[in-house]
This record gives sequence, structure tokens and C-alpha cells, in this order.
Amino acid sequence: AVDGAGLLLVATDTKGRGHAVEGDHLHPGLHVNSIGSTLPNQRELDTSAWAAADRIVVDTPGVLHDSGDAIAARAAGVHDDHRVATLADVVAKRAAGRTGAHDITVYKSVGTSTQDLAVALLAFRRALEAGRGTTVEDFVSAKPD
Repeated sequence: AVDGAGLLLVATDTKGRGHAVEGDHLHPGLHVNSIGSTLPNQRELDTSAWAAADRIVVDTPGVLHDSGDAIAARAAGVHDDHRVATLADVVAKRAAGRTGAHDITVYKSVGTSTQDLAVALLAFRRALEAGRGTTVEDFVSAKPD
């Protein structure tokens, strides 16, 4: 399924049964979004996949302590802080993302409210620009203050 792909989206629920992607599944130029394994006992990427990545971008530094993928990579000795950057740093151009067409890149996310708000704001602005949507008056709670 990965042969010839430019993007691999991994959003699994392994329930601690092991990983879904192995390092030999990856090829030069592939980008992997790994968003399903969010707990220390969950894995999506085996340690060889983590090791194969030229750049790993995380939504928050907490990923390195919360995700089973990162925990296993550290335990196996294949984690390298120099290959890791936060999404905020890449977007702000304080850190590089992909540096070459043959790079294998990984985005490892456990989900943050900041991302949700950014996408919501973008959707809102585009809806306004397109003249779509309905204005709703401020909600007044039935509860007394």
C-alpha cells in the first residue's frame, strides 16, 4: 500500500498490540503522519521506522514522553533529539522540515487544542471570505451568573 505513495496517514488503534508500520515500509521521499498512537502503551511506528526518519516533527514536546512510539525509540537507542522539531518551530521557520526531496519525514501527533483552534480559525476566515455561514447571536446561558 505504501509503494509509490508520497504520504502515509497512520491513524490506528493498536490497543497496545504492537506497531502498524515498520521501517522497511518506508521509502525515500515519503512523509508519514502518525496520529493514532497517543498513549505510552500504544505504538504505530516500530523503532526502525523512527530511526529511518530524517526529520520528525511533533505537535508538542510532550509527544516524546507520552507516545509509545517515542518511548520505544528512546529505549532502543534510535531516538536523536537533533532530528526532532516542533510543528510551531517548523511553521515559524525556526527549524527545518523537509530539507530534500528524498527525505523521509514523520509528523507524530498526540493532538493539541492549538491545532484545532488554528484549523477552526482558518475555516471561519475562509467561510467569511466566501460569504458563507450564518451569524448566530451570542449564546445567553439559562443559568444565573
